[in-house]
Amino acid sequence: RHAQRLAHALFEECLMPPGGFREATINLRLSLASILLSKSSLSVVDVARLVGYLNPETLTSAFRHTGLPSPVEIRRTHRDDLSFALA
Repeated sequence: RHAQRLAHALFEECLMPPGGFREATINLRLSLASILLSKSSLSVVDVARLVGYLNPETLTSAFRHTGLPSPVEIRRTHRDDLSFALA
């Protein structure tokens, strides 16, 4: 119980998102995945594994659970934006 109070205080002082370490870890993983999907030629499978998911379906589920577009949609949007900028 004491460790939980210490962790809670640490997260509040460091301006971590509500939900504690687990929520912060998920946010970090999905942020990194979004960057990799939009800025690299890695496959969705590779991105999922790099950010700690065993398969792309789990990554897609995590995106859906947080209300974000799917990995494929993120990649498609980036490609559409890039082709528009080059035109």
